Amino acid sequence: IRGSLQDCPGQQGKRQIFSTANDLWQLDLISYKWTAIQSATSPDKRAFSSMVYAGHVGSLVDAVVVIGGAQMDCMRNNPPCAVPQPMKDIWLIDVAKKETDAADTMAVFDGIDDIISVQLPSWYALCMQTAIEGLMLFDDRSADKTSLSTLWLEAWTLLATRVVARTILFDLYYEDTPILRWYFESVGSDVFCVLVLKPGKVEVKRWGPIQQQMIGQWHHVCLTLRFGRVYSPTDYDPDVVIAQAFMFIDGDTVQGTGFAGINIKDNLRLTTGVTSLYVAGNSPSVDASGYQNFKGNIDRIRLWWPSCPHRSDPTRCNPYGFLHPKLRDGERVPIAKDPTTNKTLSVSTDLTLS
Repeated sequence: IRGSLQDCPGQQGKRQIFSTANDLWQLDLISYKWTAIQSATSPDKRAFSSMVYAGHVGSLVDAVVVIGGAQMDCMRNNPPCAVPQPMKDIWLIDVAKKETDAADTMAVFDGIDDIISVQLPSWYALCMQTAIEGLMLFDDRSADKTSLSTLWLEAWTLLATRVVARTILFDLYYEDTPILRWYFESVGSDVFCVLVLKPGKVEVKRWGPIQQQMIGQWHHVCLTLRFGRVYSPTDYDPDVVIAQAFMFIDGDTVQGTGFAGINIKDNLRLTTGVTSLYVAGNSPSVDASGYQNFKGNIDRIRLWWPSCPHRSDPTRCNPYGFLHPKLRDGERVPIAKDPTTNKTLSVSTDLTLS
């Protein structure tokens, strides 16, 4: 409602005149940013109406309901009406952001059932670079555990709502089995990112509280894993273990806690590689009770790792070597070296963990 002063007809003095604006605005309670809502159809301008949020209703993604109100413009007539004229209509308005066009690679997720599923290539060849719908994949032998050495996942993300439940960002699978999951979680007013191995089994690392304002703003998120090797008693090829895990936001390291007190040889072991990646949610064929899908925008998603040497290379594509190296004569000697100090790792330390 807007007020203005107007000369009284045929009399001295001025009178207060009220009018109503005919536009609709949305306030982001996280970033405190106002956005004009553009709609092909909209209710007539009014005052004193009621509005409630309805969410997903039929084909409407983010619906609000406007109920009744009163028409104020009659009070500017001469003579003016004695009271605002009541209105008895009901409107449903979709305030969801517009879909992006075909030229934009940004993906918009509704937090309900929108996900991206990528089947990772599994050819045995030189490192290839493939573009799949805006996703850059750098891959060698994703399904083969011996090719896992250093893994990077990165994307530009914009969370559209507060993190209420555990919100999945990335899910890595071997066939139908979830292997690694990164998700956002709120504890009080703080937001954390958590990595779990075989969801529900082991929490690998927890980063945070994240200092950046993740909701309503774009940020570059990079997640990195380094793997070690350990011999398998049931398989000719060695298994891999998660040796280190890092998170960066806009190039800055996010401090985290993890690994302390965890027997990485037994509890952070992978006996397979990975075959598929799900973005912004889990595989529909897998139950993910207690988690919710990501709601917001994600752009420039990349999953990549370096190519590996020939399978006869004893390090098996591993920058650290084995946790407990085994020589050809069967002797186990810790000959792996820390790349930052060039110090030979002892049996008691195995690896320098972060």
